[in-house]
Amino acid sequence: MNHKDILAEKINNLISNKWTVPEFEKEYYNYYLEEIPEDALTLPQSTFYGLVQEKLDWTGENPSEQEKKEGWFDQSEYVEWLKKSFQEFLSNEDGWYENYLKSFKK
Repeated sequence: MNHKDILAEKINNLISNKWTVPEFEKEYYNYYLEEIPEDALTLPQSTFYGLVQEKLDWTGENPSEQEKKEGWFDQSEYVEWLKKSFQEFLSNEDGWYENYLKSFKK
């Protein structure tokens, strides 16, 4: 199994409710940051899986309204974001990446 498949399996464990967000964080976070060699993923893959990790940094159990205004997710919002984003990414990695880059040009 390659790194992309392992990351996808971890994501699927969360979005299928096999894992909670804290379990996912424990399993995903260090694997993504510590175990994946720099050249193991394509640029779109590295960007997507990095964004999954980054948004996890901005996910809390019960963020305040002020925190939500600053970009925080609660755990259920994170799971919903990940379900939608992962489906888009899997259907067309390069297209997802192009749309991601375009989102900064607005």
